[in-house]
Amino acid sequence: MVARDISYRMPDMLTAAQYEAIGRFALAFNEIEFLLEVYIEQFLGTPEWAVASVLAKEGGFSNKLHRFKKVLSAIAAKHPALKVDTDIVSAITNEAQQVADKRNQYVHALVVEDLRTKQANLLIKGNPPAPFNDKEIAALIAKAQGLADQGNRGNRGNRGRSPRFRVF
Repeated sequence: MVARDISYRMPDMLTAAQYEAIGRFALAFNEIEFLLEVYIEQFLGTPEWAVASVLAKEGGFSNKLHRFKKVLSAIAAKHPALKVDTDIVSAITNEAQQVADKRNQYVHALVVEDLRTKQANLLIKGNPPAPFNDKEIAALIAKAQGLADQGNRGNRGNRGRSPRFRVF
């Protein structure tokens, strides 16, 4: 049991639909991470594709994103005319990081049962146990899919403006 003001125990499971929603969110996010790796490979422009591939796949999402932002900064410094475009891409990558943070919360959450109400709750690190939020997870799936779609089609950036290069 977890020591809190009310007692909890590990229940058997969430509903199948809730597990599916978390799985769909995780899979939608995986596409974002894959696209980030592809863009890192493309932006590095090394003569040997295998070298760029090694650098693109190294580390977790946050590390990859940090590395990608460094590449964007270098592009903006070298080509000041592209600063507006790199800013658009940077804003999109900030959204991707927010989705990544939520993905980690859901994927690493515990399912606990409130012994008083017999209700299954999610225990997300840093938060009190709360009922599964169907609306939040649906919105996160849509957000992840939307970001992946931006990456797949070359993007429309902020303010309806597209960057002059393909990126998500």
